[in-house]
Amino acid sequence: MLWKVLREGSLSLFIMTVLHLAFEPYVRRRMPRSLVSWNRILEGRWRDAHAGSDILIGLAAFAAGAAGGLALALAGQLPRRQPALAESGSAWSAAALGALLLGVGGGLSYLLMLAVLRFLPRRTWLAAAVLGVVLSLASPAGMHLWQAAALYSAIVFLLARFGLVAATTFIFAFAFVAAAPLTTDFSRWYAWQGICAVLVLLTLAAYAFWTNLGGRPLWQEED
Repeated sequence: MLWKVLREGSLSLFIMTVLHLAFEPYVRRRMPRSLVSWNRILEGRWRDAHAGSDILIGLAAFAAGAAGGLALALAGQLPRRQPALAESGSAWSAAALGALLLGVGGGLSYLLMLAVLRFLPRRTWLAAAVLGVVLSLASPAGMHLWQAAALYSAIVFLLARFGLVAATTFIFAFAFVAAAPLTTDFSRWYAWQGICAVLVLLTLAAYAFWTNLGGRPLWQEED
């Protein structure tokens, strides 16, 4: 079992490294703004205000999408979300780390696709539109076309407008919440997993907001 975990983890690390080495020089020339926050985070600048802003944007986009989906579900226009299956604590922790892997891997892959498509029309908005259509048509089974279009349009828009960090944060939050067995019945044995998922996102939002302040105090007294 340990060998299986190390093997799959090493393969994921290898894929992420190859993706980054493949797209980073090309994207830096064609779409340099999309990598500003990403490069600062890789340099260890965890308190960078620009990176905090992009993380907040990704979380805000996810919150807006989740609120819209909930409103449609309550209005009867959208089937209610099927709850995630209750799992053991270790299995849920693995799923949470898998959501992080999906966020980083998905963000890198989509940005590479966007950069390649941009080489043909040389217009970012046109390449983003083509990528959104392609991803929507290739969406997994069980997802309505308009749902896939809304999801991938949001991802591609975040990539084209704000960059890799915002899109990666959005994908991570989406996959992380989807894997959490959310319930309002706190007597259930798995209720703590949904609580932890919410707390993780709130903590991430608070940290991003704090870094976005750039050392400025939250409240300032007016003269």
